[in-house]
Amino acid sequence: MAKIGNFTKTQDGFEGEVFTLAHTFKATLVRSPSTNPEAPQYRAMAGRADIGAAWEKRANSTGEIYLSVTFDDVSFSNPISGNLVTADGETYDLLWSRPRPKH
Repeated sequence: MAKIGNFTKTQDGFEGEVFTLAHTFKATLVRSPSTNPEAPQYRAMAGRADIGAAWEKRANSTGEIYLSVTFDDVSFSNPISGNLVTADGETYDLLWSRPRPKH
């Protein structure tokens, strides 16, 4: 996985920057108001634009909580998928992963 972003924890979620060869933008992840257990726990925003979502997951090997994030926009050729992980609980890295092809 390649690092494509830096985030910090805020009172309402996370804020940071996503950087790829084609795009660089500031983004925030804010708690979703939905009570549906299938809904994402966070909405991803870039300015006023709603560009994706994030779901809390638990790592099988360590039990640590991380966020599975998806960003999408009409300017993207494909959605950006990744995991927001931390080593210290204060700063977070967005690690990119290529979606697996469907067979």
